[in-house]
Amino acid sequence: SGMLYLLSVFVGLGMAASFVLPDSMLGDVIDYDELVHGVRSEGLYTVVETNLQQFVEIVGGVLPALISGAYGFATLGGCTCGCGVKCSADYLRWQCRNDVGYACTSSFSSPPFYGDVHRRAPCA
Repeated sequence: SGMLYLLSVFVGLGMAASFVLPDSMLGDVIDYDELVHGVRSEGLYTVVETNLQQFVEIVGGVLPALISGAYGFATLGGCTCGCGVKCSADYLRWQCRNDVGYACTSSFSSPPFYGDVHRRAPCA
């Protein structure tokens, strides 16, 4: 639970930082810099802004995903298909590490072919 709060802080800071220097403000900064220094440097400011956005995306998006993966989080509950992802065969309902669900027809409402007919995919 504590790790989730920490990851939420990273995501929130990353998203907030992306709004600190919006494009409308960038033009004013470039104009002010030209007024003070006498040289127009819009290329430099645009490159710096783009790189800052990329760094913010790394901290706010990629880092929490890497940390979650390191702590054992598996997308789709560890399933390769099912749980909202189409399976490769019509008769396959879900395919997970510890369970596979087959049905006799391509109708999604049909019960599994073997095992408990009321069981659901592990990610559900």
